[in-house]
Amino acid sequence: MCDNSDSPGREVLRKELAKLEEEIYQLKKQRKEKRDEIYNMKRDLGVSLLSEFYCEVKTGLSGLRKDLDQDISRAARDLKQGFAGLMVQLKDKCSSQGQARET
Repeated sequence: MCDNSDSPGREVLRKELAKLEEEIYQLKKQRKEKRDEIYNMKRDLGVSLLSEFYCEVKTGLSGLRKDLDQDISRAARDLKQGFAGLMVQLKDKCSSQGQARET
């Protein structure tokens, strides 16, 4: 039997195998870095979109709040004017009934 464990051909194959293993390691490392980069980009995009959505909602709510404040002020003013009108009518009615009793 012939022992070829130290043959020059085997050494070349070992070196090629070591190069391939290193290349595989580097490719796996690059894949992980790209995966992390994509994850971070997705996270940043999600945060950015969420922040933009929050700003739009906040602006919309602010506008709704202003509209609601205006509606409440308008309703309060209308109610006050309506109440004042009723008071005038009531006063006129009472004074006319009082004059009717006096005569």
